[in-house]
Amino acid sequence: MPKSAPARWRRRRGSLPGLSAAPLLALVWPQLASAVDPALQAVALGGYAVAATDGGPRRHGWFGGAELAWTPGDWFAVRAGYQAADHRGRGSPLLEHQMSLGARYLLDVFEYVPWLEASPLLVQLRPGDADPSWKAGLAVGLGFDWLLDPRWSVGAAIHLHMLADEERFPAWMSVGLRLGYRFPLGDPYAP
Repeated sequence: MPKSAPARWRRRRGSLPGLSAAPLLALVWPQLASAVDPALQAVALGGYAVAATDGGPRRHGWFGGAELAWTPGDWFAVRAGYQAADHRGRGSPLLEHQMSLGARYLLDVFEYVPWLEASPLLVQLRPGDADPSWKAGLAVGLGFDWLLDPRWSVGAAIHLHMLADEERFPAWMSVGLRLGYRFPLGDPYAP
């Protein structure tokens, strides 16, 4: 006795997720089986920063910081960073300390490494002589590293920050240069 159309549809529909996952896995598998050994990268960074909080005018200044990034393969990195900024301008100075932990997507891994990242962050703002206030936020970044050799890199980055309780976007922006050094974590002589 022939099966009804809905029963055939259910059987086919049940196999569709398996069929649709196969091409996706074929695309992702080369990325997961990376040709690049895991590495740890230490970066010093610095440049121009501007704060545009709701409580006053824009304040321009300079920032400096450091970050540590673990790269398990050639397309993804996990990073932790610290930055300090001193904003001057009209009104009292604004000192800022920022800690972040985020993920970076590497768009290429050859001589030039462009990347995109998103990082939740915690910011301490100290306006003038006032008590410091803590705010949570989110930063998105775009940058690139130029690999000078297997260990050293230079680059540039721009980060836009959105802080809780601030309606202005970006509430903080930084544009700066990067100098990095890589520590390979795998065996460099392994086949």
